Amino acid sequence: MRLRDVEFSYGASHAHGRVVVLRDVSLSAEDTAVTVIVGPSGCGKTTLLNLMAGILSPSAGTIISSDEASKCVGVGYVFQNPTLIPWRTISANCVVGAELRGDVNTAIRGRAARLLAAYGLLGFEKHYPSSISGGMQQRVAIIRAIVAGSKVLLLDEPFSDSDFQMRRALQQDLSRAVDQEALTAILVTHDLEEAVQIADRIIVLTPKPARVAAEIEIPIPRARRFQHRWSLDPELFPYLQQTWAALDASCGTEDEVLGSDAKA
Repeated sequence: MRLRDVEFSYGASHAHGRVVVLRDVSLSAEDTAVTVIVGPSGCGKTTLLNLMAGILSPSAGTIISSDEASKCVGVGYVFQNPTLIPWRTISANCVVGAELRGDVNTAIRGRAARLLAAYGLLGFEKHYPSSISGGMQQRVAIIRAIVAGSKVLLLDEPFSDSDFQMRRALQQDLSRAVDQEALTAILVTHDLEEAVQIADRIIVLTPKPARVAAEIEIPIPRARRFQHRWSLDPELFPYLQQTWAALDASCGTEDEVLGSDAKA
């Protein structure tokens, strides 16, 4: 997934004129890697994901995915709410995306069963969403995106409603899925510790109109970071400080960084 000089604006005919949300945003997200996007409240992080998903079209610039310019192919979107279909079993929810493509077969169902077992859901295949926890539902949402054939996963604060223990487990599940399924994951979060816990690269955005303020590479293998079960790996502290510094430099005040995360 690559963005080149992307701009997005709305309200050209609005009484207050055109509102520019993103301006000259260029970034890349590599295969088998996790890219995390952070930025101040309302800067356009969700708008950026919606552009990558093809829900919105850029006002300028190009978005390239799967080697097709301006068209995102094989992109899965995981929201903060799992959005499972309540009247379908867990197994049936996992294959919804494949069904919509007309591509459900024995291999697809087998892949869903393998992923359910790998991520702690063995024995829950015939349950309905209301009978499992929110964290388990979010695992199903990620599995659904993978089973649908998505090679790029877009995740909009998917773990924000989970407690610490479940959030850490879900982060580890996602990290493992990226490696085992050769995925490209792009995750938005307001939690900077989560960002450094799971990211191979952190993209820091400025306030609206958002630009890329900094890109922070974290070379520490993701699998090694999860050895510290209840705390952040001390090796990650410098990257956490870099991320804070980049946000402070772009925002000016700590209050802006810590504000509730409005959806642009």
